[in-house]
Formats: sequence, structure tokens, C-alpha cells
Amino acid sequence: MNTMKMKLVKTTLCSLVFMTLLSPTIKAADYYVAPADQGGVDSNPGTKELPFLTLNAAVAQPNAAKIYLADGTNFVDSTVVIDKGLTIASESGD
Repeated sequence: MNTMKMKLVKTTLCSLVFMTLLSPTIKAADYYVAPADQGGVDSNPGTKELPFLTLNAAVAQPNAAKIYLADGTNFVDSTVVIDKGLTIASESGD
């Protein structure tokens, strides 16, 4: 390889490494699900204060790591497909 091509390859590789190191990473997040009478709405952000209504809404979040279900009856009216590793737990620990 001639010197000019080597410089181009080195520059390209360095640029890719630099961009990878500086790119924002998606951090794993916890989400909350609660019945409607406890404030659950799927257009909420899924926080403890503003939970999702359905498990599907929480599972659909690309960075979901743990999903907490509020006490009460959480209805599931469609198939929930979990195609990633995550934990689903009771918010109260029961």
C-alpha cells in the first residue's frame, strides 16, 4: 500500500474510534406500570410518578432494564413479547 492510502486508512480508523467513544450511550432504565386508577396511562413517560398503563408500553422501551408493576390488577389484553433481557418485579416487593 502506498503512503497516501495508509494515511487515509489510519485517519478513517481513528475517526471511527473517536466517534464511537464520543457517541451517546443508551443507559438502561427502570419503568413503572400501574392501573388507570393509580395514574397509569400509556402516553406517560413510565416514571414512578407518571406510570404506563400496560406492560406492553414498558417492554417496548428500547432501554428498559427493569419494569415495576404497581399493586392492584394489571390487565393484559394482548400478547406481550419480551425479546430482550429484563426484570419484571412488583413495586412493593410482594
